[in-house]
Amino acid sequence: MKCKICNYDKLSKEFPQENISDDCEHPTSCCLRCTIAHFKTEHLNCPYSGCQNAVLDAAAVSNKYQMHLDQLYPPIETVGVSDDHVTDDTTDSSKIIHVTTLAGDTASFSYDAEMTVAWLKEMIFMKMKVESHKQQLMHNDVILEDFEKQVKMKLKDYKIQPFATIHLMIILYAIPQNFDHVIFDLFWGYPPSGKDYLDASCLMFSGKSHVGTVDYKRMIFSSSAIRHSGDVMDNYNRIGHHTIEVHLKTIPANVTHLYFTLSAWNSPTIAHFPNPSLKFFEASNRQKNLCETSFTTPDTRRP
Repeated sequence: MKCKICNYDKLSKEFPQENISDDCEHPTSCCLRCTIAHFKTEHLNCPYSGCQNAVLDAAAVSNKYQMHLDQLYPPIETVGVSDDHVTDDTTDSSKIIHVTTLAGDTASFSYDAEMTVAWLKEMIFMKMKVESHKQQLMHNDVILEDFEKQVKMKLKDYKIQPFATIHLMIILYAIPQNFDHVIFDLFWGYPPSGKDYLDASCLMFSGKSHVGTVDYKRMIFSSSAIRHSGDVMDNYNRIGHHTIEVHLKTIPANVTHLYFTLSAWNSPTIAHFPNPSLKFFEASNRQKNLCETSFTTPDTRRP
């Protein structure tokens, strides 16, 4: 979600869960930090642009939001030092950045514009236990590279500002060249109430150019080189299932990268789905998993 005030993309849990005034009928699209800052300037009205509804107890609301932020992002402990992490006037202990995974797991780190991407990955490894070579970091749809033209890339090179959210994708497996028919297999449980879809998609790229998508709606790419099963829903057992089958040797030569993604159809994050899991295997040997993972579901209860 993008905050209407600071214009930064943030997690849905960094926004109020309800309108701050009973008279407000607009979306809750002003983030918690901006709302708190709004009240600190002695404004007693709703911060949403064009809304002048009074907030009866702005101090109590501000304290509540601050407590919620403190629970989301506890105080940061300093972890190690490195020559790559240069400390100068750009460092401010009150400024942080957030790193979040597809499963909704989030960690916070001190912000330093001079921090290299390589050092950030080391920090992520120490705190989130994801090895550096398995990390792919993205910000504003741009992949953060360790090096560019043999120069170490820094946060400032990607115009990453304090309180930004960086998305962490975990690289599960590198496919050997002799493989052909492989299957991406996803299961998920229905949310506690109702039915929802956890969508598996495959995005095809030629270099940095997007050339196609296979998902529940667009189920075939290039004469079945990539095929999606569509929604396979077991309403009795409350389980959903998607498979994506890929014939690597028949993919057009201009396709250089395949990205497999998960997205929730209606729920705010995939954390609302009980026990999502995925497997990746060669079709000729389905019993041998090339990789397997399950997602730890964070506590999404309101404070």
